Amino acid sequence: YIVNQLQAFKAGTRKNSLMESTAGNMTDDDMKNLAAYFASRPPVNSGGSDPELVKKGEASAAMCLGCHGQGAEGNGQVARLAGQHYPYLLKQLRNFKSGKRENGQMQAITSGLTDSDLNALAAYFSSL
Repeated sequence: YIVNQLQAFKAGTRKNSLMESTAGNMTDDDMKNLAAYFASRPPVNSGGSDPELVKKGEASAAMCLGCHGQGAEGNGQVARLAGQHYPYLLKQLRNFKSGKRENGQMQAITSGLTDSDLNALAAYFSSL
C-alpha cells in the first residue's frame, strides 16, 4: 500500500506538495525499503477517544472491513486503518467525501455518511 501511495505522489496522481517533492526523489528501491520499515513497526493506539464515539464507529465499521480486512489491518492494496491516528483518519475520510482525494469506491461510501459518522469511524479505527 505504501509503495502504491508513494508512486501516486511521484506521478502526481495523489496531491500533496511535500509528499510529491519527497517521493519525486525516491527510487523504487527507496520506496520498497521505506514501506518495509513502516510495515515492520507495530501500530500505535492513539487512544483518548470518546468511548461513545468509538462504540458508534464500531457499529458502522462493517462496511469498511470487506476491503480493509476483519482486523482493519489492510493489505498491499488498501490501507491499514487499525491504530492510525484519529486526525489523519478523519482528514482522509473527509477528503474522500469532498472529492479532494480521489478513489471512486471510497467516494461512493463516504458520500452517504455524515460528519458525525466520519468522526465515529475515525475514533473507532484509531482505538484499535
